Amino acid sequence: MLDIGAGCEGVEVALSAWLGALTGGQVHLLQEILTEDFRLTCDPSIAGGRMNKAQFIEFDRHIRECTIEVLSLTARRYNNTAVTQIFARVDERFEGEILGTSADAITRMVGGRILAYASAWRTVSDGEWRCFQHHLIGPVD
Repeated sequence: MLDIGAGCEGVEVALSAWLGALTGGQVHLLQEILTEDFRLTCDPSIAGGRMNKAQFIEFDRHIRECTIEVLSLTARRYNNTAVTQIFARVDERFEGEILGTSADAITRMVGGRILAYASAWRTVSDGEWRCFQHHLIGPVD
């Protein structure tokens, strides 16, 4: 189910590029999708619950297999900020030690689960949307 508010079409495009980068093994593309001041928050058992842009990209470099099925996406805009809420079936397999967390522990936590996310986006000088805040709420299944 997609519920894309007026003026949020570009957010959907940017989010699709993000998901494509993950599923296609092209994590380097996140350099353009995320702002320099990007922050991720999540369960503290994953890398202490916080990551900046560089840490998040390094974390995602450990993904070896990834499928993401978006079940619900809602996007709303106010001025130059948009907020998305996503429910997705995510199946990721990680390898290696990742910011002090074992790949097996992360795979068990999120692999094959329905996850909820909330993200904040803003436009940049080229008119494209970039994510500056991403919160993994966690499994909801």
